[in-house]
Amino acid sequence: MKIENSDIRKAAEIAKIYLNEDEIETYKKNLEDMTQEFLDALDALNIKLDENFDFTKSSSKESILREDKIVEFSDTESIIKNAPSIKDRLFSVPTILKGDK
Repeated sequence: MKIENSDIRKAAEIAKIYLNEDEIETYKKNLEDMTQEFLDALDALNIKLDENFDFTKSSSKESILREDKIVEFSDTESIIKNAPSIKDRLFSVPTILKGDK
């Protein structure tokens, strides 16, 4: 996988560090080597990445999560009766943080 100098500069900017051009080249080579080692390890384990996997994003292009659906819940009494403390039909919990809000 080809890593661009601009990728290294962006990472350095996010990390709030300064890198000169020599350091950018060093980090670029190191990241390319690590990426290739990762891909080689996947290959050795016989793990094939499909076309939906994109290394430039934090997840694949297609979501594997279920769609959120709003469901009406009417049995609030069963929940309230199990709560240790209720105030105005809300859970009442001990204060754990003190100080200014």
